[in-house]
Amino acid sequence: MIVPKLYGIHSPDVVDLKLFVPDVPNKFSILIQVFVGPEGDEGFESFDFVVCTADWLDEKYKNEIVFLRNFILVPYYSYSALYQRIEKLVKSISGDDWTEYATKLSRWGQWEFEGYKK
Repeated sequence: MIVPKLYGIHSPDVVDLKLFVPDVPNKFSILIQVFVGPEGDEGFESFDFVVCTADWLDEKYKNEIVFLRNFILVPYYSYSALYQRIEKLVKSISGDDWTEYATKLSRWGQWEFEGYKK
């Protein structure tokens, strides 16, 4: 049984996620990469999410019907709340091996190896 660990969160859109303040607090989106791996292992893999507000979604997809995957909807930006919620998700998933675990987590975020075939 895999014991997952959240190794960190990074964004190619933001220099420092801990200090980030959106220009418009109720209407923003950023891409984040969540690094997860087995506890005690040196390796981890990336799962991508778009963190956004409902107002941003409304503006981007106005009057459209959309299917959403790989999104984290937030009422406002808080690094600590976001980190805690992602850590809770990471720990709520189980798997007998890494591939099973990562496949399950990829239902929420875009796994860097999604679609990869040996």
